[in-house]
Amino acid sequence: METGVKEHFIFLKRKLSIQLFPDKLCDTGKMTRHNKEMNFHGNRRQAGAAFTLVEMLVVIGIIAILAGLLLPALSRGKIKAQRIACVNNFKQLTYCWMMYSDDNAGWLVQSESKSLFSTPPPAPPDPVWVWGKMKDSNQASDPAFMAQGKLFTYNKSYAIYRCPADHSEANGVPRVRSYSMNSWLNGLGFAGSRANQYRIYRRVSDLGIPSVSNMAIFIDEREDTIDDENFFIPNNVIQGWSGLPADRRHGGSYVLSFADGHVEGWKWADSTQSADWLKLFNACTALK
Repeated sequence: METGVKEHFIFLKRKLSIQLFPDKLCDTGKMTRHNKEMNFHGNRRQAGAAFTLVEMLVVIGIIAILAGLLLPALSRGKIKAQRIACVNNFKQLTYCWMMYSDDNAGWLVQSESKSLFSTPPPAPPDPVWVWGKMKDSNQASDPAFMAQGKLFTYNKSYAIYRCPADHSEANGVPRVRSYSMNSWLNGLGFAGSRANQYRIYRRVSDLGIPSVSNMAIFIDEREDTIDDENFFIPNNVIQGWSGLPADRRHGGSYVLSFADGHVEGWKWADSTQSADWLKLFNACTALK
């Protein structure tokens, strides 16, 4: 009797378990149909989470379009940033030029050595704004020549002598200088058959024609013409250019500073160079 009751109880327990938990294994070695269906749908959901080839190509196409739109803007931004840095360099150098005159009874620092073909520095050293020939690879790669210039005392940063957009090199390193000074500022001043008819400015009191706001001091010179410390522009365009403004950087314009401390960027406007020569020459000197 007791055994029969026990067996009946086990039977009811199994029956109740099947009714309440139909997804449980009826046998430990088998899976119910419900579990198989759940596993099938789960696998489908996992497979649907991956990118198809078409979707991947669409994403790549969108990235390519965005890159095409953004890269020109980034390039323009880089050119603008380089020009801002170049303008700041010119301002710093021009402030040094002003301070030298204040400290030397109004005398302008020389734009070139009076011994034009001497090896810097001569003895006694000329009061030249900077030393170093950029067509000499040893001097063009050695910043020590800049430190021998008279303006280095006022700002000991080597970086202000070089345009950040100038990629020229010497001896495998960036060339140390990109800028030159107007040769009519306390320089030798020879400039063709009519040289004596034009002004050479020795002191601050000599400035005035052209006005200080139109008198060029420093000029961004092109990589293939820059050499010694001055930018020489002859008094006749027929004689040609001995140096050229740096029209290949800053979006086809070059930078120059003026005696009142402001800085401008000038476009290279005329393919014959005559209009460019006249504009720049009038900013460098004037008839006596």
